[in-house]
Amino acid sequence: MQKERARERIIMFLCFISLLLTPVLATSQSTAMRVSLNLKSATVKEFFDAVKVQTGLNFIYNTEQVKNIPHITVRSSSQPVNEVLDKVLANTGYTYEIEGNIVTVVYQQPKEKTRTATGVVVDEDGLPLPGAYIKLAKTDHSTIADRDGKFSISLLQQKDPVLQISYLGMMMEEVKAGGDRSLRVVMKSDVKSIDEVVVTGYQEIDRRKLASSISSIKGADLIGGEYLSIDRMLQGRLPGVAVMNMSSTPGAAPKIRIRGSSSITGNREPVWVVDGIILEEPVNISTEELNSPDKINLIGNAIGSVNPEDIERVDILKDASATAIYGIKAANGVIVVTTKQGKSQKPSISYTATLGITAPPTYDKMFRMNSADRIDMSMEMHERGLAFGSYKPSDIGYEGALQQLWNKDITYQDFLQQVQTLKGLNTDWYDLLFRTAFTHQHSVSISGGNDRANYYMSVGYANNQSVTVGEKLERYNVLAKINTRINRNIRLGLKVSGSLSKADRPHSSIDVYEYAYNTSRAIPLRTASNELYFYANAAGYNGNLPYNVVNELNHSGNSNDNSVIDVAINLDWKPASWINFSSILGLSRSHVTQENWADEQSYYISSMRLTPYGTMLPNPLEDPTFAEEKCLLPFGGELLTSNTRHTSYTWRNSLSLMQSFGKHEVSESIGQEVRSSKYDGLQSTQYGYLPDRGKKFVDIDPTIWKRYGALLKNHPDVVTDTKNNVVSLYATAAYVYDSRYILNFNIRTDGSNKFGQSKSVRFLPIWSVSGRWNVINESFMKNADFLNDLAIRASYGIQGNVHPDQTPNLIASLGTLEALPQEYVSTLHKLPNNKLKWEKTRSYNIAIDWAFWNNRIYGSLDVYYKKGVDQVVTKNVAPSTGAMSVSINDGDVENKGWDLAISLVPIQTKNWMWNLSFNTGKNYNKVLNAGNSAVTWQDYISGTLVSNGNAVNSFYSYKFDKLDAGGYPTFKDINEKDEDGNAVVHSLQEMYDRSFVFSGKREPDLTGGFSTYLKYKNITFNALFSFSFGNKIRLNDLYESSGQRLPYPDQNMSSEFVNRWREPGDEDRTNIPVLSDKSLTINDRDVTYRIADNGWDMYNKSDIRVVSGSFLRCRSMSVRYDLKREWLKPLYLKGASISFDAGNVFVIKDKALKGRDPEQIGLGARSIPPQRSYSLRFNITL
Repeated sequence: MQKERARERIIMFLCFISLLLTPVLATSQSTAMRVSLNLKSATVKEFFDAVKVQTGLNFIYNTEQVKNIPHITVRSSSQPVNEVLDKVLANTGYTYEIEGNIVTVVYQQPKEKTRTATGVVVDEDGLPLPGAYIKLAKTDHSTIADRDGKFSISLLQQKDPVLQISYLGMMMEEVKAGGDRSLRVVMKSDVKSIDEVVVTGYQEIDRRKLASSISSIKGADLIGGEYLSIDRMLQGRLPGVAVMNMSSTPGAAPKIRIRGSSSITGNREPVWVVDGIILEEPVNISTEELNSPDKINLIGNAIGSVNPEDIERVDILKDASATAIYGIKAANGVIVVTTKQGKSQKPSISYTATLGITAPPTYDKMFRMNSADRIDMSMEMHERGLAFGSYKPSDIGYEGALQQLWNKDITYQDFLQQVQTLKGLNTDWYDLLFRTAFTHQHSVSISGGNDRANYYMSVGYANNQSVTVGEKLERYNVLAKINTRINRNIRLGLKVSGSLSKADRPHSSIDVYEYAYNTSRAIPLRTASNELYFYANAAGYNGNLPYNVVNELNHSGNSNDNSVIDVAINLDWKPASWINFSSILGLSRSHVTQENWADEQSYYISSMRLTPYGTMLPNPLEDPTFAEEKCLLPFGGELLTSNTRHTSYTWRNSLSLMQSFGKHEVSESIGQEVRSSKYDGLQSTQYGYLPDRGKKFVDIDPTIWKRYGALLKNHPDVVTDTKNNVVSLYATAAYVYDSRYILNFNIRTDGSNKFGQSKSVRFLPIWSVSGRWNVINESFMKNADFLNDLAIRASYGIQGNVHPDQTPNLIASLGTLEALPQEYVSTLHKLPNNKLKWEKTRSYNIAIDWAFWNNRIYGSLDVYYKKGVDQVVTKNVAPSTGAMSVSINDGDVENKGWDLAISLVPIQTKNWMWNLSFNTGKNYNKVLNAGNSAVTWQDYISGTLVSNGNAVNSFYSYKFDKLDAGGYPTFKDINEKDEDGNAVVHSLQEMYDRSFVFSGKREPDLTGGFSTYLKYKNITFNALFSFSFGNKIRLNDLYESSGQRLPYPDQNMSSEFVNRWREPGDEDRTNIPVLSDKSLTINDRDVTYRIADNGWDMYNKSDIRVVSGSFLRCRSMSVRYDLKREWLKPLYLKGASISFDAGNVFVIKDKALKGRDPEQIGLGARSIPPQRSYSLRFNITL
């Protein structure tokens, strides 16, 4: 082993020596080269080409200048190349220099005839810039710098000559020439504004040389209102980006789709990148939960830990040319966030505070019954003799008063008085359970720097109350970024960021909004003596179990604690001006703790105990039935704890080359990336919890309380231990000619063990090619003075996606030890598929960019087509295999559409500025091949069905026909036989096709927004509108999905029931069914092919209950005033401003929504629909 290491070191040393000697040897070899030529009346270019063919030498010269050299005749036989060059260039004013295989030819006019300027071109670090383009102003006379950055150029006969020096990636410099002193031109990096560049996370690109589809926005333009995370601020801001803010609950993550859904069963969310590092989610969330429009991620996503005040800019990468470099999940788009960093300036301290309030929901336009309507419904139920079945009415509402009358606890007169009181009660649950929420956010930052180092540091705090009583989110943020120049070649950067957040919410069993929506207003919250009013909610073992929602909130809860720390170190080494090596190492560590608890005083625990709190439990020895068969938890409460630790690292190295040769610019880069992500977690449920007694636990004997023992067995601890490693190689190349024609190429390959063993499926090369034609720079456009920009872009490429839940291997679920056979049990979890491979998306994009009249009107239009192939779908297999399905690459999905962005500046004067912006995107999503997985009727109505020819998240409904003569709903095409008893359907699929009708998509296909910005001197007004069209919404259920026949006394009903069927003939004027105690249950013996459980839920899920989800929302209106500088100078302030913002000002929607917000998720998701908010924002800069 030692001999092998010694041999390796010797070989490395010899290679290093050879690299040092190569330039010297190459120069000597070049001058010793010989050529044999026979050229007659040839141009100098033809001469150079002939020499290159024989020697391999490359010539650098000004093509326009050498055209003035007369044609030459050369005859040589095996003559040294330097002698031939001396002869040809003699008396022409040109000299040459040979370095390696490069021959630099420059013009050197004699000093006695004309003036000459000489000098050197270097960058800010003093490194020479070979190939820098030097042009004499007002002429076509130019030259280029040699490999040492030196140049010499004739000044002709100009009186006050000016030289224009340009170089790729540098700002153009103009210097006066004409003196005898040699010039030293220091070129500065072209630090462009956000409007001139885009950031991809791997590189920064001049927008004028961009061929990809990328939308950008400043971080300052997103800030405003009460939102705590940048993802929610993107709604309506950028074309092709659909942001669905379905909840105003603090910390809830929106669902984001960039150019539609690119996967059938995989993750459809975009990739988040912050300062070049791909973010991972804090906890593993299933793709079904992330994709489902009925689920909300209350834990938050990865970007939720970033303080919006620290964000400099956001770039959305949409097409394959922009996203291919990211490999995995690139098909869903990439959102690149760049945080602020220090600048070369004196220290600057900034403080920003936002104080806001959010209005609670109210009964206005809710279409809920008041107390009088609800009591009238109960009275009709009694008068008609309708029965609840097995349910026993409690002592609440009309039924409770009636029970007291029957029991002779009250007189008839008292009964009438109680009914009258109930009709006027009108308990305002929204007022009692919700509040005007107060939010305050604070951020302090300090930044500065000089020519050797810069820094940016910030501290942030946010306290965001929810409108739900007792619900809030607190977050702390810190960020420190330091960049320093070690020497003129090496720069080093360090970034440290951290976040702590804590969210307090109601217990997972409580949906406060749903409770207020569905609870009768004829029930009081408190008694006349201000004590909590309990009503019987269910039957216990020996009596009813009392319920009060405030008591439930007080004796249960849910909390999420999230801590994140990120460290990144980046190194940039520039050994020469045209070469750059960069390395970045990022480490991230997060810890999420979730607690869901309830004590023994809660109804949640009472329902497990089956006795009200405070009552003596039956003795298990005297009543063994209670302990062995009924009682789940005899003592204490429940504590469910989940701890998830996530550790990830990213290490990326890249080598970039960049050269310019006159009108030619060439850049290349190669790199490698290693990423690792590991989740460790433990979920545990503990019983007997006593939170008010030091958080201790009761020791319960499972041998006595046998039902409790079964509960323990069914809730074992769950350990999470997953690791994902990705190794990637990538390369990019770009060529620019004369700033007119741009060509880009990207390629990346990722390797993953989530796929089959064959290299053909384990490694997927993801690549793209794109081009741009800057039409505005063509000579024929010189007279088009009204045009500032006109360009055409096009791209094609392959994007990739990986389904996180898939594996090529057979997966067995290893169980615990079975006591009786004393054997460990394993069950089949997934069937193997060694040919499982990546999901791929072929993407096409063509676009046009324009700007007119001094950029008063500018915009872009992109048209795209994406086809996802090899989509992971499930295929049915024979039950004899041990499973019902296997995952295969057999699906195809299509997305096509366009993105449009237009900005207009109608007014731009000294005191006035008015800007209008409009953006929109249209996406047509269609599943081309859905596979043949088994589907159920629940898939049809819920929107989880994936079917050919329809969009992902399409849903179906029953075909409502009419109310019959008795007021009951009837439906079309649900009969399996005709009137003669002959079968009209012969399979389950035929029954589905016959009985269901397509209702639409749950996700919009046309989204966008528009804004107006008006400024007069120091006063600025902003307004932002967002819109969404094309999706459909199913109205909230009128009946219990289980088929409840009559509303229970504690239930409120929709005010639609006021217009219900009451007597024969009403079926002609209404479609609201009759009050009935019929179950309308569909029994198995009555059908061969089941399509529903009962007729009431069929009515809930019928097409008559489907309405448009399109809307136009005024997201915000704000006014800002910037204090005058002369006022601030005595206070030693650099700037100060105050602004007022109104959020969710109004929404225009379909009246058929009956008060429901079009962005509101269905009931039961523990979230609040968007609410109106107001905020004051203060900013002070020292």
